[in-house]
Formats: sequence, structure tokens, C-alpha cells
Amino acid sequence: AALLAKTFYDLETKAITTEYHKSVDDQITSIEREITYKFEALYAIKGLFDSSENVSAEEFYAITTQILARHRNIQALEWIPKVKKEQRAIFEARRQQHYPEFQIIERKQQGQMVSAAVRDEYFPVYYVEPLSGNEAAFGFDLASSSKRLHALNLSRRSGKLVATSSITLV
Repeated sequence: AALLAKTFYDLETKAITTEYHKSVDDQITSIEREITYKFEALYAIKGLFDSSENVSAEEFYAITTQILARHRNIQALEWIPKVKKEQRAIFEARRQQHYPEFQIIERKQQGQMVSAAVRDEYFPVYYVEPLSGNEAAFGFDLASSSKRLHALNLSRRSGKLVATSSITLV
């Protein structure tokens, strides 16, 4: 009877272990698929910018709304250009033609945004879709966050996609 109990125990343990490994493999596959879909969305936007010298807000809106319709779990898609200190006023004035309140901003403290300090270069959220629900990110300078700036510089040097943790602005 003890041998039968041990055999049953061993079989049940093996079945549980096999099921556990299958569940982990399924979750990994699901995560990999989700990441691949999101990267494909980014490559589609990259293609737009690679094929045009000046992507308009309308063009950005057209491609991102299509992507967001297919990928409902993406909160927002943004374009973040590199803006030299000398170009700041021009970039702000261009966006202010449609959004008079636009300016390059940074977080002074949790929930409090102010005009970005003078720097050699900025990485502001220039286009964001959807804007509704993401207003706090509009104009936010990623160069004002050391973690974001490090990731941007790493991506620029390596030419590869770089991910960072999420950021809570407000």
C-alpha cells in the first residue's frame, strides 16, 4: 500500500510540474507576442518618420489611430523629437498654432508641471495620441528625467529599442 501511495504521489507531482511548466511557457509566449505587436506598432510609426521630412500632426494622428484601434491596451503613442536649445522657441510656437497652451515642461514635484529649465537639448512629447487622458504628458521633456534621458541616449547610440519603466506625471 505504501508503494502504491508513493507511486501515486510521484505521478501526481509529475503531472502538477508538467502543468506548471506548460502554464509558464504559455504566459511567456503571450508576453513575447504582446511585446512583438507593440514593437511592430513602433516600427510602423518609424516608417512614417523615415519616409517624410516633416510629419504633420494630421499624418501622425492618421497612423496612430489605426494602430490604437488594433492595440487597445496601448495607452498612448507619442513622438518625441530632439530639440536644440536654439530651436525651442520655434518648436513651441509651431505647436501653439493649434494648442496655444503648449510649452516644453518638466515636473517640479509630483503633479506640478513648470516650464522646462534651460538645457542644451530637450526631448518633449510633441505629438501624443490620444491627447484626451494624456494631457499631462503633452510637452513633457524626457530630458528632465535622468532615467529617460539615459534610455534616449542609449537608444540613440545603439540604434536599438530601449524600454523604461512607466512614469506617473500627475
